Amino acid sequence: MERGGALAIVGCTVLQEELFHVLRRDPEIDRIVLVERDEGMKVQSRLESALPGKHIVLVKAQDLALVAHGGFSIYLVLKTTSLHRDPEELRREVIETAQVLKPYVSSMLLFYGLCRNALRKMRKVSEEVGLPIMILTDPEGFEVDDCFGAVLGGKKKYLEHIKANHGTLFLTTGYAEHWSGKLGSKDMISALQAYEDLRFVFERCGYNKVLRLDTGLGDDKKFQKQVDMLVRTFDMKLEKKECDLSVFEHSYALAKQLALEGQEPASEGADELPAVPNDSAPF
Repeated sequence: MERGGALAIVGCTVLQEELFHVLRRDPEIDRIVLVERDEGMKVQSRLESALPGKHIVLVKAQDLALVAHGGFSIYLVLKTTSLHRDPEELRREVIETAQVLKPYVSSMLLFYGLCRNALRKMRKVSEEVGLPIMILTDPEGFEVDDCFGAVLGGKKKYLEHIKANHGTLFLTTGYAEHWSGKLGSKDMISALQAYEDLRFVFERCGYNKVLRLDTGLGDDKKFQKQVDMLVRTFDMKLEKKECDLSVFEHSYALAKQLALEGQEPASEGADELPAVPNDSAPF
């Protein structure tokens, strides 16, 4: 039996491998509408390679009304990592995107954590926009703090790792690509500026170790090369941690249920635990 409905996913390119994972494992997706905003065109080829056989349509935001309905659809918007520099700007961008997509979808999943509390109290935003909106949530019901907390399995596990790994830079595939891209810039001035910026951050935070967070996604050799670049450049020790994808799979399942059945998001467990005091994501 065909199930209709539409789910919007708005996320950061840092988590694109994890996003591709949840989309790849859902056979009920009839169509992915990639909205041409921010990183849309850049990610199109990656999306097509990661999801062979999926029907993918690239559409300008102003042409969304022309997209035909039917079956279960994903409306996808990927945003640049630069938004992390200003939490309030990230929040405004997300709310604006929700308002643009509201006429075409039944619910929205933000492929973000709280991101320095930029996306706090999404239930209130849901009520204001008139669309069910949720962020990445662990199986215990707590909203995760950021991409590191998501791959580590949730809020409590993240807090345990922060306490046990002082002076440690956490690296996921997306995060490693972001920084190594700056260091490997063909523009020498940009590369030197990136080096100085990172050196300042690492010294300020007292980093002396890199923890590679392995999810089994993406190009492992490329990931290791990027990690090695940072380790050698800034003279750090390297450790590895096997992670899982439960947060992403759980959150996608909840958001899809919202889209198909119109249920309310689970209670926001983040109100019961403080934000994790971590400065490992200084973009």
